[in-house]
Amino acid sequence: MPVWRSYVVVLGSAELDDFIGTSALTSGAGLVDVVPVFGSRSCEAPWNYMSKLSRAMIEGLADARLSLADKIGSMLAELESRSRYDLVLIDARAGLAELAAGPLLTLGANALIFGTAQPQTLDGLRFLFAHLSSLVAEEQRSPWQALKMVHAKAPLTDSTESFKDQLWELFADFLYEEQEGIEGFNFDADDPAAPHCPIVIPLDTAFADWNPTEKPGKIVEAYYTRTFQGLLRYVDELLEQAES
Repeated sequence: MPVWRSYVVVLGSAELDDFIGTSALTSGAGLVDVVPVFGSRSCEAPWNYMSKLSRAMIEGLADARLSLADKIGSMLAELESRSRYDLVLIDARAGLAELAAGPLLTLGANALIFGTAQPQTLDGLRFLFAHLSSLVAEEQRSPWQALKMVHAKAPLTDSTESFKDQLWELFADFLYEEQEGIEGFNFDADDPAAPHCPIVIPLDTAFADWNPTEKPGKIVEAYYTRTFQGLLRYVDELLEQAES
């Protein structure tokens, strides 16, 4: 299972081998390969990192021969060809950024959008969803069935229900289609399978400063499932669907 963070650029096939590392926290059949957003060379010369990132972004936008989505897809295909993975995770900025949203969603992957029940989260999602709605022509059906909201750091109050209702309004305004007979893409406000109905991750102070590299003994099922069981269940169901 490889993990990619943020933005990538297309390189030669041989160069990609230097980008892949296996997590020291995994072993046996549960190995996790990681392609980090920066590596040892960036750590050795940190003053070069921001300029390199800026050039990668500009080149991705300016190169009309190959879109950023094509470059990401090509790199993923090349990396995935090196091994057989059960799951591929791409870690992007929380809520997705307008620049990355289109390219990442064209991969046909499931997208988990994390957010807290705060006004700034809803404002950011409004801008994002408005942007996403502009990417699909009126005669096309919305491809947003693969989205799923995640209510992060949820308190033990009724805020989850209120947040769900606010998310439904945003999805209905920008992404859900008008239901006409059996046509269209829409969900009931209380449908637990709907993209707007969030997976709830309760607030747990035990993970506020969690550092598994220093305390790997805490990477045990009994420790993390109490908080992340809803998210893990969702991922397990996706894997079962992929295998069937």
